[in-house]
Amino acid sequence: MAAGFNPGSMVSRTTNVLKSFLTSSHPEQPAFPSSPVVLMRGHGFTCVGKSIEEAVYRAIYTCTNAKVQTTSLLLQAGYNTGLLGDKMGKLGGADGGTAGAAKKPELESVKFLSDREAKDAWEANEPQSSRPWGLWCRQVERSGLYDNEFYETAAPSHEEEEEKEGEEGAED
Repeated sequence: MAAGFNPGSMVSRTTNVLKSFLTSSHPEQPAFPSSPVVLMRGHGFTCVGKSIEEAVYRAIYTCTNAKVQTTSLLLQAGYNTGLLGDKMGKLGGADGGTAGAAKKPELESVKFLSDREAKDAWEANEPQSSRPWGLWCRQVERSGLYDNEFYETAAPSHEEEEEKEGEEGAED
């Protein structure tokens, strides 16, 4: 047993060769999830993409689309509540409910995209997912909320270079 822990022993060398052989195989890349955005109750959401640009695109537009969907659901609920009120009023009205018999208003439900429509929509949008990346990077730089110290030390800005040249010219 102790021979396995001795780095110079035959058991230890054999074990190391086996470990090297078994771990040298390339691990299979995990499959891309069927849903690139997951909503987690009480935690927010998580999204994935084939690149950082795609993941950020999904994150920003997930928030935008959630606002649009929330607004449309609220509008729809107001519309359906109005229809329900009209329907209840006509059923209990003075005319005995015969006035609404010709046309019955239907309550509307949410009409989601089918799997095929969602796939086609993403195929149309995917080539465009990297277009707003430059704009978002510029907004982050200009907002002052993010300070990239590495970038600043690695590549001085144009203004810093001009100041440095001006200082060197003044010393001469």
